[in-house]
This record gives sequence, structure tokens and C-alpha cells, in this order.
Amino acid sequence: MVHDNTNKLWSLSPDTERTLSPQTRSALAARANQSGSVAGGAGGSSYSAHAAINIEDTYVPEPVKPDRSNEPPPLKYEYCFEVASSDKVFSKTVGCKFQLATTQQEGVKDDWQTARTEHGTKYTTYTAFNEPKKLIAKVASASMGISVPEPVQVKSIGSGIIQEAFIPVTPSVQLGERLGSPTEGITTIFTKSA
Repeated sequence: MVHDNTNKLWSLSPDTERTLSPQTRSALAARANQSGSVAGGAGGSSYSAHAAINIEDTYVPEPVKPDRSNEPPPLKYEYCFEVASSDKVFSKTVGCKFQLATTQQEGVKDDWQTARTEHGTKYTTYTAFNEPKKLIAKVASASMGISVPEPVQVKSIGSGIIQEAFIPVTPSVQLGERLGSPTEGITTIFTKSA
């Protein structure tokens, strides 16, 4: 838009002839000049009662709406399980990692928060969708045979409900009167609360 200070009129720049239709150009010019001066009859121009109003005073732009299409959905659910050991001892002796497998709506969840419990350590992760998820125990990238066979169910955030628990067991070897630890292997017992 170009403002003619002499005639107090707004007009469209010549560049718009290629990009806007004549109807659009006419409508824009009419709207821009509504709040300012208005062309009069044959004898010249007259000013309306709103001649003192400027286009900037009448135009109120719409608020900018942020684009949230790439933002992850809000976390509404949690999944908790317990290991009958401290996190430090479990990580050092067993060395396996747990994760909730990928589902149709959500990727892998392996960001666990830990908290001490009466029997060991509670692991909690948060999810956005209430759908069955597969709990997998892994050493490096190999899935262990102790993974929970059926899908686990998430609960609302703050519920703190534990339905699965693991008891790490280190087997011992007895030879006569001597008791020692094996050089390889670890056994973990999986339990499910009622």
C-alpha cells in the first residue's frame, strides 16, 4: 500500500497488478480508504466524519498463533515396576536395561526415574498414550529371556502403582565346603502382583 499525503488516499503499489486480481485490488483500496478520506462528487473531494481516523488506528491484527504441530503430546500416564535391589547394585551386577517397546502411537521409552522403596528400587517412566506396552529387558542390544511376556498397562501420572517386580539372583557354586560365585551368568526372577 502506498499513501498519497496530498490527497490523503491509499493506493496499491504497481507490483500488485501481476499478483492480485482487479476485484481484489479494488476491494483492498476501498477498505484502506474507508477510515481516511472518501472521494466526493464532481466538484472535488469531501471528508467524512471519520477523516481524522488513520488506517493504523482501525486495523487490529489477529494474534499470532504459534505452530505446535511438531511439539510432542503431553505426558499423562506413567508405568512403574520394582527391582528388589538398589539401582547401583543392579546396574553393576546384572547390567541390564529396561524399556517400553515402540507402539503405534509412541516410540521407545527408556528414560527411567528411580526411587528407593522398602524392597529395592522403583523405576518410573512417563507416556502420552494409554495403550498396552511391552516391557523389555536388554543387555546391550540383545533382548533377554526375562522380558515380561504379555503387554503391561500404564496408569495415570501420580498413581505410583507397581504391578511387575524383578528379583535379581546371583547363583552360587558349592564345591565341598567352599562356596563361590560362578564366572558367568545371572538369573532374574520375574513376579507379577495380583
